[in-house]
Amino acid sequence: MNGVRLIGPELYKALRRDCAKDTMGKPVKCPPVASMAHGVSSPLYQELQTKDFVDRLNQAINKYPNGYSYRISDYLQSPLGRATVLDQDVNWLGQTSDSMRGSLDRFFSHNPQVSRNPADWGANRGSYEASILQDYGPTRAMAKVNGASVAPGRYQHLVQALGMPS
Repeated sequence: MNGVRLIGPELYKALRRDCAKDTMGKPVKCPPVASMAHGVSSPLYQELQTKDFVDRLNQAINKYPNGYSYRISDYLQSPLGRATVLDQDVNWLGQTSDSMRGSLDRFFSHNPQVSRNPADWGANRGSYEASILQDYGPTRAMAKVNGASVAPGRYQHLVQALGMPS
């Protein structure tokens, strides 16, 4: 602000400047927020964010579940499946392959007749993916708040936003 880099408590104080009960719900001039809002609204920034999103999604879905020969993208092809994987991978990098392995292990133990090669699933692909996803979404390793995983709530939010795979 005014050419000075703000971090920590100084940034927090600057962001809250002119915020009070009497300004609640009213526009408040805030140079740090204004500069961020200006930056994120630029077409170049939005293009970079889109490219970063696509790259990050590809990194996440191209991982192999630990102990499996096929990529996550081979098992989960729906928008909900891919969003759920991306959500975990962005928020708890390093746990995606283990969490997916657990869900696949449970799926195949309950469905031993199903080929481990998702390319062989044919007309059953959608129902198999839905079954795996209904396990993976709420059980994947995620942060805990007050001792409870945030995964079930985040998954339900994605289900509501994207719907279940058919």
